[in-house]
Amino acid sequence: MLGRIRDEGMQRSQVMDIISWLADVKGPRLTGSPGFKAAGDWTIETLKKWGMSNVHYEPWSFGRGWSLERFSAHDRADHPAAHRLPQRRGRRALAASSAARWCRS
Repeated sequence: MLGRIRDEGMQRSQVMDIISWLADVKGPRLTGSPGFKAAGDWTIETLKKWGMSNVHYEPWSFGRGWSLERFSAHDRADHPAAHRLPQRRGRRALAASSAARWCRS
């Protein structure tokens, strides 16, 4: 029996496909967000396709969910760290480096 289980896992595993769908396609998801619901719907649909029965959400109270709709970061040329950065980088890399340095301080 253990040999059959091992063979199934080594020869016909779908782990990487499942992880890819949940992590790359469905993307990041916070509890209560639209991405959370989409990932749950995909999981329920997939488990039903595999022949599982009684697949459903288990309701629980969480409160309000949220999702990030917009993010903006601005480089401050007057910040002391901005003057230490190499000037050959593009504007976007400069802004990202400044933000990273600001976050670490």
